[in-house]
Amino acid sequence: MVSRQKTPPPMRSTTRAVDECAAELSRVEVLVAAVAAQLGDPELELTTTMRLGILQRELQAYLRGIRYGLGAAPSLSDLPHVEQPVARA
Repeated sequence: MVSRQKTPPPMRSTTRAVDECAAELSRVEVLVAAVAAQLGDPELELTTTMRLGILQRELQAYLRGIRYGLGAAPSLSDLPHVEQPVARA
């Protein structure tokens, strides 16, 4: 019996993958801006505000992942805020 090896799928060019990631980055940035605009509406119900806040954080995390994949260094605003312990004398 002859063992057949599976051939790996053809790899996309690196340039094409980077272009697709950049396009996705732009698309998600537009979504984040749209969600932020909706959150600015004072007439928004609490449940909608909560849902949009969660969506905004998820989209921002997704953007950080795309930027990381593209090799961009995270900005200080992308880093989670960590409380520093207070030194006691």
